[in-house]
Amino acid sequence: MLNRFDIKNAVRLVGLGLWFMFASVAQAQVNSYSQADYDSVQKMYIAYYGRPGDPAGLAFWATRLAEGGGDLSAIIENFGDSSEYTSRFGAFSSTELVDNIFLQILGRSADTAGLAFYVDRLDSGVSTLASIALQIADGINDGTDDAAIYDNKLAAANAYSAGVEDSGADYGESEIDMAKLLLDGVDGSTSSLDAALATITSTFSSSSAIALLTEWIINVEGDLSAFILDGQGASGVLVNVQSVEETEVNGTAYARVQTEGIPDYVVTVTQDLVDWLNGRPRADLSAQNNQDFVTEPGATTASAGDTVEFGADIGYRSFSGDTPCAAGAGYGYWPPGPVCPEDQAKDGYFPIEPVVGSEDCEVGLAASGYAVNGVSIYSWDDGQSYNSQDVWHTLAPFAEVYDVDICGGHAAGGDYHHHFYSGCWGDIVNEDKTGHSPIYGFAADGYAVYGPWHDTGVVAQSCWSPRDYSANSQSGCGADGERSCLLVDQYDLSQGTVNASSSGPTTTGEYVSMSSNTFVTAAGFFFEDYYYDSACTANGGDQALDQYNGHEHDGLGYHYHLTIVSDTDTTPAFPFTFGPRYKGELQDNSIASCSGPGGGMMPPPRPG
Repeated sequence: MLNRFDIKNAVRLVGLGLWFMFASVAQAQVNSYSQADYDSVQKMYIAYYGRPGDPAGLAFWATRLAEGGGDLSAIIENFGDSSEYTSRFGAFSSTELVDNIFLQILGRSADTAGLAFYVDRLDSGVSTLASIALQIADGINDGTDDAAIYDNKLAAANAYSAGVEDSGADYGESEIDMAKLLLDGVDGSTSSLDAALATITSTFSSSSAIALLTEWIINVEGDLSAFILDGQGASGVLVNVQSVEETEVNGTAYARVQTEGIPDYVVTVTQDLVDWLNGRPRADLSAQNNQDFVTEPGATTASAGDTVEFGADIGYRSFSGDTPCAAGAGYGYWPPGPVCPEDQAKDGYFPIEPVVGSEDCEVGLAASGYAVNGVSIYSWDDGQSYNSQDVWHTLAPFAEVYDVDICGGHAAGGDYHHHFYSGCWGDIVNEDKTGHSPIYGFAADGYAVYGPWHDTGVVAQSCWSPRDYSANSQSGCGADGERSCLLVDQYDLSQGTVNASSSGPTTTGEYVSMSSNTFVTAAGFFFEDYYYDSACTANGGDQALDQYNGHEHDGLGYHYHLTIVSDTDTTPAFPFTFGPRYKGELQDNSIASCSGPGGGMMPPPRPG
């Protein structure tokens, strides 16, 4: 197998402690291409796109180059014909295009004569931009300052490409932007290369470290919410995440995330959604001031085909008790019950290298993580219990299904959050349900939270199971459907049951929520209805999750998953996000702390 690595660089880079440097670029298939072929293609990525090549692209073009006898001119036109080029450079003038090639290769603008020469060739059609990039690169003489710059950029690019492949990290638009900036900072000096390689080492030390600094949706343009205004009602609140930076506190590295906690979701209304809204049990009541919608008869003002921005009025009576939403808080978007969201000015610290917890740490009521758009992630818990007896705790995705907006979120104390997967959340991370889901957010312990899909057609499987409440079941209470006993240990079903301090409703009983909606309390409605099935984790395949609702595979590092019932049924599956306990240690400056517990209709339908 080809090493594709210069041994002189290997000795030097190992001295820097770079763990992946004996595979500084991803290893090639036997006899498919040479190191020279690989380096030639990498140089074209630098020259033409200004970035390190992705591993698959490098392997493909290096193979093509080898098949063509090492003649770059035979492949350069196809190499340069891409949507990436069009999106990044399509609006450039001929002068800007040529000058950009010089900047990407040599870190300087073209000299006047050289610029005029190549612009003329480009405008006259004698040469394409791709062939000009090749000509400029081929014109660099060995031993010159320009050669030192290009060689250093090549070494950095090879190291970065190796890091992408060896770690299994994403290499999308945000990562490409970061890699391009990295190469822009490399010149002909040893110090600039050393700095770039040190950054690459830090970046690829773990996949979670990469993600915690790159996966956030940062509001670089200063976009404001159209409907959620600041405390003075003067202007819209900044949406998504405002900033992410790596910082160190008491020797520990963190991603510091600053956000107002307001998303910029947009929903295209479908007829299914209209029907769901109008079919709510409290949509239209005889007592108009108690129904969910303002109009009479009670119905949404939204129609199929409408585009609804976050906080826009769709006809709800947005009251929490007797208190309506304040001006500029999105009246009409929120169903009755929850408070309306407010600017939170959140400042969260997430450990870049999570540490497995040494003690059990229950996920609490408040924010237990942030979504990549800055919205808080909450756990299963809605803070309520049957008859307020602090036993038979209700699950937010079920008991609050009529209390969330059309994006499956709502606010507590002004903090807008999600308890479970929703289509809006998936849309902002470009969830397409093929392959493994992307990252949706991060838990307070620093571990990534991915979406529901483990692979195409296969969802990550929660191994928390509802109890069987039949009379003779191991998890039952001696009479069919009776809830009078608790499991001794929800993590070990074999330990049996113990009498509950207060009985709950039967599995055919009812529960009335804080928003006066009535639910049948089938098995699985309460927190105490679940136990962890360790055999599921052991025998359920790669998609099976552990007691924390996470697992590790394919170089992704340990991570959590949002969980749903199946590929075709997006009903939330307990514990919905992560938990009931954290896998990792919560740091002293964490956004959360360890805590304890403080079917019905499913969430509104979303396209796809």
